[in-house]
Amino acid sequence: MPRARNIRPAFFDDSSLGRLDSDVRLLYLALPVLADREGVLEYDIAMIKRHVFGYRDGMTEKDVEGFLNVLIALEGFLTSKDYKGKKYLILLKIKEEQSFHHTEK
Repeated sequence: MPRARNIRPAFFDDSSLGRLDSDVRLLYLALPVLADREGVLEYDIAMIKRHVFGYRDGMTEKDVEGFLNVLIALEGFLTSKDYKGKKYLILLKIKEEQSFHHTEK
């Protein structure tokens, strides 16, 4: 379930992210909306594509997976883990970049 999140002004000053393609940056900004408070979301390319690039003609699941791989390759931003037979993405900086509403589950 998507959640309300904030974009910190420091995002635009990050040189690692600033050099990336705008679609990769958009994906990085959108992932916290899909993640829980711990920064975890299921590694479901179709769901991520639908939420982030839903109306974009020509955007494929392969493109989205490539964008995720770029973010995973940047140390300290995103990683993937397998747990009990399922694959998950973990946003490593979510606690630094987000403030959570006290009632969020």
